[in-house]
Amino acid sequence: MNTTESLQQMQDLKLSGMAQSYRSQLALPIHQQLEGHELIAHLLQEEKLSRSNERLSTLLKTAKLRFNVSPNEIECSAARNLSKAQWATLLEGHYIAQG
Repeated sequence: MNTTESLQQMQDLKLSGMAQSYRSQLALPIHQQLEGHELIAHLLQEEKLSRSNERLSTLLKTAKLRFNVSPNEIECSAARNLSKAQWATLLEGHYIAQG
């Protein structure tokens, strides 16, 4: 089986993260390409990361959040009654475990 067939099978099996990672490995010079177990581990890691990112993206779309803001973009000020220390504590999420 050649690389084109392998890539096609990955696409057919909906392993798009793995296929993309394999393409990037093939683009590297031969002396920089991973071999054997390292290549398989790398491809699996990339597929897992790709699926995780897709799931997160889907969840964010489904949530229909009013604003698309990351935690580091939140304004901490006295006017909002929120300090940077309080915000950092909230981001750790310990309050969830404490109920």
